[in-house]
Amino acid sequence: MQKLNQDPRLQLIVGLVFFFVFTIQNIPTQQGTELLTFCVLFCLVFDVIFSYWKLKKVIPPYSALITALILALVVDPVAGWHKIAIISFFAIASKHFIQRSSKHIFNPAAFGLLLVWLIFNEYPAWWAASLNSPQLLSLLNLPILLMLGFIFWVSGFKFKRYYVVLSYLLTFGLLFELFISFNSSVESFARTLTNVGMLFFAFLMLPEPKTTPIKNRQQIIYGSLIAALNVGFTYLTLNTNLPIPDASVAALLVGNLVHFARLE
Repeated sequence: MQKLNQDPRLQLIVGLVFFFVFTIQNIPTQQGTELLTFCVLFCLVFDVIFSYWKLKKVIPPYSALITALILALVVDPVAGWHKIAIISFFAIASKHFIQRSSKHIFNPAAFGLLLVWLIFNEYPAWWAASLNSPQLLSLLNLPILLMLGFIFWVSGFKFKRYYVVLSYLLTFGLLFELFISFNSSVESFARTLTNVGMLFFAFLMLPEPKTTPIKNRQQIIYGSLIAALNVGFTYLTLNTNLPIPDASVAALLVGNLVHFARLE
């Protein structure tokens, strides 16, 4: 229990497990169970193999388990085990081998999702990022909202990445209203900011510690950049026939690359 109180990674794992439990009713139970099992199994196996290959020892696979749980909440539940294996392989491989100063460059889950899109034209389903009731503030949605709040507490405050999250939300909300929905009302802006899918991405995938800046000013720039990229990719998806991956995933990976290039 003491280690749980001290280690944000373990806290995030607990939060993700509960989030999965509260949202699994959105899909058939067998599909959800198989999806979780395959994601965890493949990510942990690949992480142990790569860790031993590089270091000749096995280290606790906390980050691999976090990646597995994120994938279990995002990957299309009808994806076959072979696609899950490929996503997991590329996600964990990117963490171990695409690095700078022992820090991976790309968000592992996003990298795996991009590669499976390139190979199979398979988009993430974001199936867990949905409410149990259309009315946001309802008892049915309370567990999901509490878990989102807990995840933000860990990723934003325990990992000290709240400037990334807040700058992303505000920039995305403003640009989305201006260029996508063409609506400048306060009500529409509030709906955009409280969209569960956006909060899920902003609280969980965006502030990944090793691929984000540490200083507050740089966090604001980074979060705003990814928000602008996300709106840009969304606009292209809606208004062109260009082959574009999931806008959030693409924006995050480009932002990761820009952050890496700035450090070089």
